Amino acid sequence: MTLEEAIMKVAQLDPYQNVNIPFTPYITSPSGKVTVEPQMTRGFAFCSICNMVTGDGSITVRHIDGRTVEFHPVLYHYVKVGHPVPVAANRFDGVVSWKYGRRILGEEEKLNNITLLVDIMSDA
Repeated sequence: MTLEEAIMKVAQLDPYQNVNIPFTPYITSPSGKVTVEPQMTRGFAFCSICNMVTGDGSITVRHIDGRTVEFHPVLYHYVKVGHPVPVAANRFDGVVSWKYGRRILGEEEKLNNITLLVDIMSDA
């Protein structure tokens, strides 16, 4: 599974992205091993490539074994429109595990989170 496929698999479990899912604070995957918790906030973000406005907040993906990855919902936009998914220091530009702006990860940690997201969603 690629990073893009993993992100789209998360989108299928996100009620903000998939209108066929009733809204609840979290959605558990059919396998029961993965939970997606969208936390949308008031406000918006801009795509750094095409300047399209996207929602703001964070998406938390949790595996039953405790592994967790958070990312910004702008990644859905990157994948849907075919932009390359960037890995950068900015919390809006990559798969990062930030806590409301208090921590920005280094490059090695971000690459580990990309691998982790793919691994977690392989069990969904």
